[in-house]
Amino acid sequence: MSFETAYIFTVLIETAALLLLLSKEDRRLVILAGILASSVTLPILWFVLMPLAPSEGFSSEGWWVPLHLGWFELLLLRIFLILFFELAAVAAEAFIYRNVFSQLDWKRAFEISLIANAASFLIGLFIL
Repeated sequence: MSFETAYIFTVLIETAALLLLLSKEDRRLVILAGILASSVTLPILWFVLMPLAPSEGFSSEGWWVPLHLGWFELLLLRIFLILFFELAAVAAEAFIYRNVFSQLDWKRAFEISLIANAASFLIGLFIL
């Protein structure tokens, strides 16, 4: 999947989740917050962080991946890194939502971010 396609799907899915979760907020502000959050986090995940994870073929092409790791260890490392990177995106987007919607407390901002990101991640798995 290309970055452009992933970006469009991410914005659409996460913004739709935000519209459901923040139904009492101004719709235009919710849409802008969804676009902003995805525009900040997805390029960092796509172009900076994900190249650090071992490739889909679980080869140790990355300069930092120990060459002695077997396929199972590389698979576990890839899963761990993807989860870590996704949690970093959740935290960054929670920060954005907390600052855009000042009445949200931090717990609710993280919940909203986690739900929106889980939706786009899981739907993305099925699309791929």
